[in-house]
Amino acid sequence: MYIEQVGDRTLADCKVLIVDDQASSRLVLETLLEDTVACASVGSGKEAIEYCKYHTPDLILMDVSMPELDRHQTTALLRKKHRVIPQNLRPRHYN
Repeated sequence: MYIEQVGDRTLADCKVLIVDDQASSRLVLETLLEDTVACASVGSGKEAIEYCKYHTPDLILMDVSMPELDRHQTTALLRKKHRVIPQNLRPRHYN
């Protein structure tokens, strides 16, 4: 597999956090990414905030609609509390 290198880091050096309340969705993403990047996954926005107290992921893949804290609320808290700056990526057809 081809791994793109940026500076002295490669994609293999990246840490990805998957945040989704559906275990099956987390499993699919973990399976797709596990041979390329280090992955961790949690089942809620609250768990993501707790995870980021101790870890700094390079990329967060987060479900939009989750119980308790949705993506927007979780992102706002991560930016405020942990200086983690998630970027909202969405397909072009998403409104």
